This record gives sequence, C-alpha cells and structure tokens, in this order.
Amino acid sequence: MSVLLQHVNTNEQMVSRALLTPEELMRMPASDEIVFVSGHAPIYCQKIIYYTDPNLSKRCAIPPPAMSFSSAAETAQAISRAVGAINGGSAIRQSD
Repeated sequence: MSVLLQHVNTNEQMVSRALLTPEELMRMPASDEIVFVSGHAPIYCQKIIYYTDPNLSKRCAIPPPAMSFSSAAETAQAISRAVGAINGGSAIRQSD
C-alpha cells in the first residue's frame, strides 16, 4: 500500500466567503429580515406584521397630527389624549 501512496500530495487552503450572498438574500422568505444596528452584529429575525398584532393594531387607529405643536405642554396633552384613546379613555392627567 505504501507504494501507491508515495506520490500523493494533499493541499488545504482557507478561502473566505461572504456571510450571505445576494442570491441567498433574494431567496430569503418575505417573513424574515436582517436588522443592522451600528456597532452590533447583524440580527436575523422574523418580521412583526403590525396590522395582525392586536396590541400594535390599536396604534394604527391614532390619526396623524393636523399641525405641529407650538409648545411642550400642547405636545404632552396630545400624547396624553392619544394614550387615553389607546387605553380605552384612561388618559394620564396633566397638572398645569
């Protein structure tokens, strides 16, 4: 057997590979996502579909503001009204 293995060469090589290729990214399910946050490793996770989640769908009922607020007090009152609408009318009372 040693006669046959005298002329055998082996070679190992380290080759770098992209973590995720464009083709693999295109084949990723629509329900999954990759979140990139500066200074952290990428996060592979499942998307939350806000309009099917009962808690998040309540936030969809809040109308957008008609105009910007002129003071911090007006902003706090508007936020309090919106929170009260979400919680079923139990708004946080602001003292003036």
